[in-house]
Amino acid sequence: IASDALFFRDFKSITVTDLTVQQCKYGFYPRDCDKVVLDRVRFLNCGSVGTPATHNLSGTQSYQAAQWASANTSNGGAMRVRGVDEVVIQNCQVDWCLRGLRIQDCGDNDKTSLVQNNKVFRTLESGIYLAAGSYTGADGCSNFLVSDNLIYEAFNNSILSIGGNNNTFSNNTCMNGANSGIMVWH
Repeated sequence: IASDALFFRDFKSITVTDLTVQQCKYGFYPRDCDKVVLDRVRFLNCGSVGTPATHNLSGTQSYQAAQWASANTSNGGAMRVRGVDEVVIQNCQVDWCLRGLRIQDCGDNDKTSLVQNNKVFRTLESGIYLAAGSYTGADGCSNFLVSDNLIYEAFNNSILSIGGNNNTFSNNTCMNGANSGIMVWH
């Protein structure tokens, strides 16, 4: 869980379909690309070795802190999509990862980006996260449709959006999370 599995920087277009990515830091990490498409990709044990007691919301605060400080987790997760103009993530599955679908400072007001029909199960952080690099409200993801996703037992918010503009969240199912079903900040 110390190395990224698929890392891409400054590509025009990346498409990944019908693949399982497991036992790595980040399963998929594209940065500064024009377009990224993921369809039917499964992420397993990315950023976490996936110990059930760490992911099933049963651990005490001291147990969870010890897991975060141990070699059982890394600063990773299923994906970190960063600085991409158009994003399509659909029909993917995330199981027993540290982070789920983390998308940072992506999107374009002229094209709608999609996060649809994904299943996210037992992440140690947010299940789906539209992130902003500065946390000031001045940046973030733009023009995303996040719909028809199932997020089950995220150990933070099921869906988290910080910053950004013109994003729509529709028909998502958020179950048994440790924090808010949907948290929108800034």
